Amino acid sequence: MLEVQNYWEKISNKFAFDGEGKLINMQPINQKLLELAVRNAEMYSTDIIYLINGLNDYFTVLKTKEIDVYFRNNGIDWFLDNDDLNYKDKPKHYRYIAKLARENDDIILYHCIGNC
Repeated sequence: MLEVQNYWEKISNKFAFDGEGKLINMQPINQKLLELAVRNAEMYSTDIIYLINGLNDYFTVLKTKEIDVYFRNNGIDWFLDNDDLNYKDKPKHYRYIAKLARENDDIILYHCIGNC
């Protein structure tokens, strides 16, 4: 998975889980993901909607701790930390990159510029 560097920007969503373990109050992170998708993907920027709609299942049902998100000209790819089979297919060139990380009951979004 991606290693977060000091120059990455950070958005923290404190107490992102309710008493039943479901995600709540994800507006700041969802909004930032949408902004990044629109700004950095020329085509298929709406792929981010699939990611946002799946966040609850990823973090609660699949027990994912981290999600790496790659914003490319032609869409958005994401990789779960517990899905090693697909991680080998990560893009070599991307316009922007982000990481969603679960830390206890918080969700943190780290993001920075890509390599092309």
